[in-house]
Amino acid sequence: MQPPHRGILASVGPHKRPTIGRFASNRILLDSSLESFDILSREKKYQMNDFEVRLKRERLRLGLNQTELAALGGVQKHAQFQYEKGMRRPNSDYLSAIALAGVDVWYVLTGEEGARLENPDEQRIVSGFRALDARKREVILALIEAITERSSQ
Repeated sequence: MQPPHRGILASVGPHKRPTIGRFASNRILLDSSLESFDILSREKKYQMNDFEVRLKRERLRLGLNQTELAALGGVQKHAQFQYEKGMRRPNSDYLSAIALAGVDVWYVLTGEEGARLENPDEQRIVSGFRALDARKREVILALIEAITERSSQ
């Protein structure tokens, strides 16, 4: 069965060995039975590439080279290189370890900057603060500074 979209077709035969054929488009077609296939679009690949860019940005923000971040994550330098080139995906052990080293894993995974707030009170404070104009934000910041100064005395 000829797929409707052109790309790379990978099928698994009776010996579980993948066979790969190339078609003339940028779509990737994965076929395990030659009767059906899943399409991973080019757009999805670009979204995955954003992960690599964000991981590298975080490493550079922390002033680390690939060897140093790899060691903090418990992997070899070559694995770190592969993560940043999109050739391999890290596991949760690696992500947990680099989070402890200061990497904003939420940003690396989602592209959303800043830590995700788990506490509902913190979420209310942040969303309320974001709704304020600049003048009111200054008042709130001054109030927080005054309260924290008094509580530390």
